[in-house]
Amino acid sequence: MASLLLYLVGTLVLVCAVWGLMKDVRCPVMVLHSREDELVPFAFAMRLFEAADEPKQFVELVGNHSEGFLLSGDVYTGAWRKWLDSVKNYQAESIGRGVS
Repeated sequence: MASLLLYLVGTLVLVCAVWGLMKDVRCPVMVLHSREDELVPFAFAMRLFEAADEPKQFVELVGNHSEGFLLSGDVYTGAWRKWLDSVKNYQAESIGRGVS
C-alpha cells in the first residue's frame, strides 16, 4: 500500500511539473489516455492537454494503464500516424517561415 501511495504522489509531482512546462512547448502535442487507467487519473491527462497550445490532439483509449494501447489498436496506431504527419507538416511550415 505504501509503495502505491508513493507511486501516486510521485506521479502527481511529475504531472504538476509537466503542466508548468507545457506553456513552453512549441511543437505538436498528442495526449493519449484512458478513463480506465487505474494509476493516472483521466483528469490529469485532460489538464495536461488543456495546458498545451495548438497544434494538439487528445486521443481517448480504452483499457487500463498497461493495456490501453493494445485494446485500442487501430485508434492508437492511427493517432500516432496523424501526430507524426502533423510533426512533419509543422517542421516544413517552420522551415518555410525561417523558424528553427
